[in-house]
Amino acid sequence: MLPSYETLYALNDREGVHALFSPLFDAVEAERFEEIDAYIAGLEIPRMTTSLMVCVLGATLTVASRIPGRQDFYDRVYARFVELGRDADKVLKGLSVDGERRAAEAWGQIKTLLPPKAPKS
Repeated sequence: MLPSYETLYALNDREGVHALFSPLFDAVEAERFEEIDAYIAGLEIPRMTTSLMVCVLGATLTVASRIPGRQDFYDRVYARFVELGRDADKVLKGLSVDGERRAAEAWGQIKTLLPPKAPKS
């Protein structure tokens, strides 16, 4: 289950990324794209750390085209990075929807190196 927004905003960088990445990645693997789309639409960018923003983009990269609001989220993150004086082009390079194909190819290669999942009992 994805963490509540208030819980997420109250955590520091490390705790927030830890609380968000696994549930978000699980939702991606389970193809719960509508849930992810609704969740990221409700995220308040000014209340998020930059690490959390990048975490969301990274966890959803391989399925970016299947999450309708992800490009809007990316655009909001990009604008926030610019607002904070960060080099958005450098930090967010490869995390836009355009980076999805390259990430999917890389993930496909990584999956071949992982041991098979044990069957669920």
